[in-house]
Amino acid sequence: MDEPDHEPPEPAPPRTTRARRHRASAAAFVTRLAEGMPTPWVTWSIVAINVVVYAAMVAAGASPMSPSIEQLMTWGADFGPATMDGEWWRLVTNTFVHIGAVHLALNLWCLWGAGCLVERLVGHGTFLTLYVFAAVVGSLTSIAWAPEIVSAGASGAVFGTFGALYACSRALRRTVPDGLFEDLRLRVALFVGYNILYGLRNPAIDQAAHAGGLVAGFVGAALLCRARTGETARVPPLGVDRRLVPALVAVLALGVGLASWRVGSSDIGRLQALWEQKEHAVAAQRFDEALVHVDEMIAIDPDDGRWHGDRGWYLGMLGRTEEALRATERALASDDSDAVLHNNRAWLLGLLGRHDEAVRSAEQALTIDPKLLLAHHNLMVSLDALRRDEDYVRAAKAAVAVDENDVASLVHLCWAQRKLGHLTEALAAAEAALAIEPQHELAAQHRDWLRAQLGRSK
Repeated sequence: MDEPDHEPPEPAPPRTTRARRHRASAAAFVTRLAEGMPTPWVTWSIVAINVVVYAAMVAAGASPMSPSIEQLMTWGADFGPATMDGEWWRLVTNTFVHIGAVHLALNLWCLWGAGCLVERLVGHGTFLTLYVFAAVVGSLTSIAWAPEIVSAGASGAVFGTFGALYACSRALRRTVPDGLFEDLRLRVALFVGYNILYGLRNPAIDQAAHAGGLVAGFVGAALLCRARTGETARVPPLGVDRRLVPALVAVLALGVGLASWRVGSSDIGRLQALWEQKEHAVAAQRFDEALVHVDEMIAIDPDDGRWHGDRGWYLGMLGRTEEALRATERALASDDSDAVLHNNRAWLLGLLGRHDEAVRSAEQALTIDPKLLLAHHNLMVSLDALRRDEDYVRAAKAAVAVDENDVASLVHLCWAQRKLGHLTEALAAAEAALAIEPQHELAAQHRDWLRAQLGRSK
């Protein structure tokens, strides 16, 4: 058989050779981007702000690994009823608040890699717009999905950065080297895997924010960013179509409307409205009205001990002491670590004349919070009623040690010392009370009687 008269085709280069070429072209492209934009200052600034906020939280007493819900809220976490009730800044500030060092480190590691690249692809201003847009849409999605959750972390905005990166890769698919995004695959895999797994264990890690941020980043970049025709050497290689900025504003407006509706129609929204109404009633000393509102709250959420505790206090202020005690004990069954509830129980037991039990409840409150002055007062009242005068003096001295300017504690100390026959010490306590509140009638009566007994002139 004759030999063919044409050369056989050259074999394709090995896969490893192609991979090396892709990495080399990607490295050259990244180098050109870095030369054209040496400082991605928006990404660097966002990373720095996150670190500063975390350090400030820890310095202020927050746990470095697992801050409490109260601490997260104090520093700007997102919570549907609060955010939709005028605290709009939480839509952004929550992305700078993190639930521990691991959460912070992984978010910033991924943001550093993807953020620097996206910023160099689209420019400083466009990247900042896309980042904030993804952050806000992620926060609104979180509220619309689960308004009762307190959420925090930059991960929604970081997911948005990944979404923007994918949109950029599509816009530049004819000019961007194939290997450009290979180095980011590990970051993306770890980031997504961690957030899914950690989110299943921690309700403050909100998967809805991740999804909302991812879609927002992709849609925002897809709408705004266009490859520069004939300017492939220019940095950034993507231009901005500002005519479509109103579309982003429309998306935000839609998100705000949806989140507001969701909060208003949810149990947490109704609870928030009732809570505000009962607080206004309490401020006006209308405890019967406050009781109606808290009963409605219990009907919505019967397992929340806070509402039963509030109900106990309102009933007590209305003179319905037995009912108040039952409500307070129901609240303590939900949370036995609340010093205020133990103090309220001591107050109610004292009103019922059950002073031995009242002493134990007041002492339990002070074990939890030694500086709770009302618990000191209730303890002193019951010790006085039980004629435990030595203990009464010790309790009064402990109360004065908590606040030496508390007139009620000084009057208690005066009476306790007087009962033990310590007239000089009793007079000193009465005079100290009158130095703070000269018109205090009971302290003046004690002083006059004691001066007469001690033979001193007025």
